[in-house]
Amino acid sequence: MRAIGLLYPVGMFDRFWASGVERLTGAAPGLLLPGSGAALVLAYSARFMAISTGGIEARFACIPPSLDHAARMLGRTPTGAFLGIHLPLSKTAIASAGLLVFVDCMKELPATLLLRPLNFETLAAHLYGEAAQGTYEEAAIAALLIVLIGMPPDIVPNGPGTRLTRARPAVKPRDPGAAAT
Repeated sequence: MRAIGLLYPVGMFDRFWASGVERLTGAAPGLLLPGSGAALVLAYSARFMAISTGGIEARFACIPPSLDHAARMLGRTPTGAFLGIHLPLSKTAIASAGLLVFVDCMKELPATLLLRPLNFETLAAHLYGEAAQGTYEEAAIAALLIVLIGMPPDIVPNGPGTRLTRARPAVKPRDPGAAAT
């Protein structure tokens, strides 16, 4: 639904821009934004902004204000404090937000079908087209690629050596006969 709501403002801006170009050059450029990737990027940005900002804002909320005060007392500007303190402390949150948005953009279908340029297909659009035609064998390749591309962002943060996957030492059960001797 967001893609349909985006068509009107993008079309209005495109008509405004095209009329200006036509007044200056005398040639009508036609509609550029709805047929380009710009409308698709705008739709993806509007759709996935909440996913990315939620994790980043949560990480920024964990940074104590005393670090800002200390940086200001040491002569850092607000930009310097952001680049020297906030950005290094939030690198993992920014990277994980980027990975989440990447995986969700790869799976997004409605906005892609409405706003994509001609002769441009994402894996989700290709999968939908093949499944609609009933050629499930061809659709399986795109589905498998979506799964394979979506796996590394899930595996890397929880890979070997992280707290979530470390094996706990095995605890041997007590032998009841050993205590009697």
